[in-house]
Amino acid sequence: MRIPIAALALIAAGLNPALAAPGDHCSKQNVVVGRVSITVSVCAGPTDGHTVPITEVFQRGGRSFSRLTVLAVLPSQDIARGPDDTSLGALGLPYTLHLELAYGSAQATIERATVTRTKQSPP
Repeated sequence: MRIPIAALALIAAGLNPALAAPGDHCSKQNVVVGRVSITVSVCAGPTDGHTVPITEVFQRGGRSFSRLTVLAVLPSQDIARGPDDTSLGALGLPYTLHLELAYGSAQATIERATVTRTKQSPP
């Protein structure tokens, strides 16, 4: 059983934006988790006017994994926002990364990130 030990401080200040090439609908952020830096890339796929698929890629050194999430697009709003929680266990880190994703002007971005450290209960 995994138990959240503590919600660490908001690490938005640790996000270093580095937008990818114009027109590719992606952005890239370096996030410090514990004492380790990981790179998180988010890319928007084509929207159908109601939803937009967001592909996320998480990298640490030679390790990486990707996943797909979907944001709801509301016609009355210029920017679609949504939360996304991702375990960083595949990168060998005992954390869950909580992202606030945004989609506007055909661009996916990370607006905010927090992290929770998890610990397994003793047997």
